[in-house]
Amino acid sequence: VWPLIEAKNWEQAIPLLNEALSKAKPDSYDTAMASVILAQVYLQRNTPGGSDYAAAVPLLENVIRLGYHDEARIQEFTFLLAQLH
Repeated sequence: VWPLIEAKNWEQAIPLLNEALSKAKPDSYDTAMASVILAQVYLQRNTPGGSDYAAAVPLLENVIRLGYHDEARIQEFTFLLAQLH
């Protein structure tokens, strides 16, 4: 997935990240990491209507709920969510 993300090939990265999410256990570290990456892709992707903020919101909410990141990172995600709402 990283080569696609580095190339900003969002449309090919998204299905791979969604597949990773579908195979990971819902409360796992893998789910948290794939959710962060997918949320970042949605925030960076340019669509005719702009970035896909609505798709990033539930992913970030889940990352916060899972709690695998340190407090500083959780605060970053919370601040980002506040900006998106």
